[in-house]
Amino acid sequence: MPDIMPGFFPTLLFLLAVACEPVPTPVQSEMIENPSVPSILRVRTGDEVRVGGEGYMVDDFITFDCETFDGSKLEIQCPVTDARADYAMLRIAEGFISDMDYVVELRRDGEYQILGETTVVLTDEGPVDPVEEVNVRGSVLCDGLPVPGVWISDGVAWALTGEDGSYSMKSEKKFGLIFMVIPSGYEAPADGSFPEFWRKFSSVDAEDEENVDFELVKVDNDVHKMILTADWHIAGRYGDSSWLGQTYGAEMLSLESEVPVYELALGDLTWDSFWYTNSIFPMTWRNLNAHRNHIIFPVIGNHDFDYKCKTQLEASARYRSALGPLCYSMNIGKVHYVVMNDIAYFNSTGTVEGRNPLEMVSAEDLEWLREDLSHVDLSTPVVLAVHAAVNKFVWSGNRWMLSTIVRNADDLLGLFSDFEDVRIVAGHRHISHYMDLKAEGRPYAKNRMVEYTVPPVGGTLWSSHDLCGFDIGTDGCPPCYEVCEVNGKDFTFTFRSYGEDENFQMRCYDMNSVKKFWDTDSRVNTLYTAKAMYSYSSLFGPYEANSVFINVFAGDPRMENIRVEVFEGQTALPVTVVGVYDPQHVASYDVLAYTENGSVNSAFKSVVSSHIFKVVASDAETDLTVKLTDRYGRVYTQKVERPKAFSSYTKY
Repeated sequence: MPDIMPGFFPTLLFLLAVACEPVPTPVQSEMIENPSVPSILRVRTGDEVRVGGEGYMVDDFITFDCETFDGSKLEIQCPVTDARADYAMLRIAEGFISDMDYVVELRRDGEYQILGETTVVLTDEGPVDPVEEVNVRGSVLCDGLPVPGVWISDGVAWALTGEDGSYSMKSEKKFGLIFMVIPSGYEAPADGSFPEFWRKFSSVDAEDEENVDFELVKVDNDVHKMILTADWHIAGRYGDSSWLGQTYGAEMLSLESEVPVYELALGDLTWDSFWYTNSIFPMTWRNLNAHRNHIIFPVIGNHDFDYKCKTQLEASARYRSALGPLCYSMNIGKVHYVVMNDIAYFNSTGTVEGRNPLEMVSAEDLEWLREDLSHVDLSTPVVLAVHAAVNKFVWSGNRWMLSTIVRNADDLLGLFSDFEDVRIVAGHRHISHYMDLKAEGRPYAKNRMVEYTVPPVGGTLWSSHDLCGFDIGTDGCPPCYEVCEVNGKDFTFTFRSYGEDENFQMRCYDMNSVKKFWDTDSRVNTLYTAKAMYSYSSLFGPYEANSVFINVFAGDPRMENIRVEVFEGQTALPVTVVGVYDPQHVASYDVLAYTENGSVNSAFKSVVSSHIFKVVASDAETDLTVKLTDRYGRVYTQKVERPKAFSSYTKY
């Protein structure tokens, strides 16, 4: 027997002890909050997929475990390539067996956490999609479960999620993003006030394949409120940003409700002329509105394009990057909302002076809309949100007539002609209009089709406040918004002015006092001496002693949908519709602007208002009572104590 080296047995015993020592068992831990994993992953090796949850790290590995057909264990580790606040991206490694169920775990420093389960389907093992050359795949999930029947679009192409919640499409990636049509009974998770129903492509190269997933949250929104705002023109002027944070913020908090609240912001959110001088861009507007207590759906306006760019695609890039697609839709409760860009942007020089936007919808967008509406039942109420009003009232021949603004309005609204109930909401004109298009005899309005032009949130774009101490719009409306309360398929619209209760629906003028002001105020004399249009008769019509004007902010000249009654004691006075300028805006903006600047900005000067009504009292002293019955039977009253004072500084 050969000699054994000294120390051999102790060493051997040590090695045996080490070999027999049990391997430390990973400890189960909750490293990730709110983890979620798609129930089905349709992927190829190298694809990047998204898993939800808070707490991932770039150095993490996500492990996929399954038991194969022969009973052996398969374990594949996929690295986390990007970790965000509420999700992580991981790269699919080699070695997966298709159509197998996997347990998904995170392992980190001796700890592990089960994130969920998924079925992996390898799409490179054979043709699994009828679409040729598919380059975008993904899924739509709610609480980790697939949501079938959700439409997905890139602004041109469409796809529909199957029973497994997955979709695939061939995208040219023209607009650099992809979005889902939020189905009824759901919301998209929000980043602050903005719903994440859209995603940017990670690559704009159509040759690059990628996976884009969406998530939904269940919500009961058959009953909801939709706030309508228009023409913000945030530009870093006149304290507009401060107003946004204070007055608007407080007003929106006052609208807190037991039902879901949303907002359609109807374009001209910013003012392109001041983007580069005052550093106010679409992303600035988004950041200023990041923490509202409701969800905001934006609409692009003509001043939300980048004037330094000549083409619409280039000029809308900043907007799309911050606020998403220019055309999209969503289902909220029983209502289908569709947002369209009705501004065709042209710029010959890439300067402010070169801008030439036209009110029209492109042929490509009309085709996208046609496809979108084909998915909607004709009995579903539809709300079309655009920036440029499609129609307008004009005062001609001593009467109000309906005229068209959008050049291809017949093509646009013709797509809605078979729907039972269509509401169009718009801004752009900085005034208030209500138009019943069926009553006006428009051929595309076979059924109910009405259009609302919403006045701007800042009156005369914030410029009158420094002159008279308050904001007022060119047609006399205060800075305002509309609240649309939706109950199933029923709509109720309410005009609201910032800082006022909902009873502030009209402003009354004792025209005796207005005439006296025009005859005696030196600033008025200076203005109409320079500009004949500012004579009293040119602005307010033939003078009748003891006339009283009533500006009904949400009124309409047909008086078929509202009722204005004026009483002198118990006697009802005849009420007529007139086509005149609002006296307060002329006095508070035009007169004071000319006094201060020697000119009146043509974009801000007073316009003929379509919602002013006139009565003639029996004398100059008798008080009047004005009774307004709105479209929903609600009654508002205002006592006019005469003589009623008037000046450039009279707010009420």
